[in-house]
Amino acid sequence: MSPGTRLRATFPKTTDGPNVAEYAWSDGLTATSPSNGRPGRLPHDLGHYIIESQVDVPYGFWALTARQAPFKSLTLVRGRWPRRKVEWFERVKRKHQGEMLQAEAIGIVGRLSRGELDIHRDWKSIRRQLTRAYAYESDGPFAALTQRDLAAMVPFHDELHRTWEAVPVGGALQVSWPKMNGPLVLASYPR
Repeated sequence: MSPGTRLRATFPKTTDGPNVAEYAWSDGLTATSPSNGRPGRLPHDLGHYIIESQVDVPYGFWALTARQAPFKSLTLVRGRWPRRKVEWFERVKRKHQGEMLQAEAIGIVGRLSRGELDIHRDWKSIRRQLTRAYAYESDGPFAALTQRDLAAMVPFHDELHRTWEAVPVGGALQVSWPKMNGPLVLASYPR
């Protein structure tokens, strides 16, 4: 990410029609992406936000998006991808595909929060998932996580879910990257 470049992502909540999240960088570049921003369901990219904002995941969605990685799921609506970003992202995908897939595969915090897993009882299985997700890397950013680290993620997960549920239909939830403040609830958001 360029010094001073920040990312703001807005996730609208609707009950009808397509849900489209907006990603806006401080340099004016803006893109949209399909989102599952419906009541009762946290948008997929916010699930990654929970983990990536608490664990340094250099090849995770948020870290790469903040650096203006031209993911195919992002459709530019203002500006254009700099050519150097396209070439850079092709190199990243070739060199770090395993780490990118591993970051995409980690969704364990939600299962802990919903009570589907118990950190202490299920630690052996959780540890295996964290260290060998998709069997690409054994020393990735999740390998060093402890039971305490993982338990510390659950309150933020629960807070983000409560905040999402507080967003009225027709409103939106806005987050920033790097994470500085809590999420912002927008009472209304134009579609």
